Amino acid sequence: MTREQIQDKIRANIIIKDEKECLACGKAFEIASELGIEPSEIGKVCNGLKIKIVACQLGCFK
Repeated sequence: MTREQIQDKIRANIIIKDEKECLACGKAFEIASELGIEPSEIGKVCNGLKIKIVACQLGCFK
């Protein structure tokens, strides 16, 4: 799985909240599972894209 493929999957699932791009925590875990990667990798990619992880129940993404 390339970083570009991960970015494309994330971009396909973002929401706009307060004029910022966001990704729900549950969706981040779902994407990680679908792609066979660690959720932390989703967090790293989102950080690089300036996409905020929202609605995180576990405090994994800040």
